[in-house]
Amino acid sequence: MMSNTYIKFDLNKSDLKKTPENISSRFIKTILDQPAPVSNPDFIHEIPKIITWLIEFEDDSYFPNREIGLNEMGEPIVAMPWKSNYGYWTDSNVVLKDLASNFAVEQISKVEFAEKWNAFQHKFGKG
Repeated sequence: MMSNTYIKFDLNKSDLKKTPENISSRFIKTILDQPAPVSNPDFIHEIPKIITWLIEFEDDSYFPNREIGLNEMGEPIVAMPWKSNYGYWTDSNVVLKDLASNFAVEQISKVEFAEKWNAFQHKFGKG
């Protein structure tokens, strides 16, 4: 039985990996400039407050399955997909290796991811 992979990374510019011709900056701009009002109507005002992303990847496809955005206090302020919100990473063609080559990615446990997911659901309800 396959298990999922869980990662986290900060959007802090100092954590971006250095790449030729500032590829990381263009990568971030391309992904984050997706039309948020259509894809994530409930979170349009929360997305800019995200400091850290936690992402669950399906090991059989390496595509994002679920994502959690944390604010500067480490509190979950978005969790997607949730209701009519598709997500930034889950609604894209990005795969694990794309993020790992552009951010300082750290692997986390399923338990850590689940704790943040459950904290979001406790505060905002189940999607």
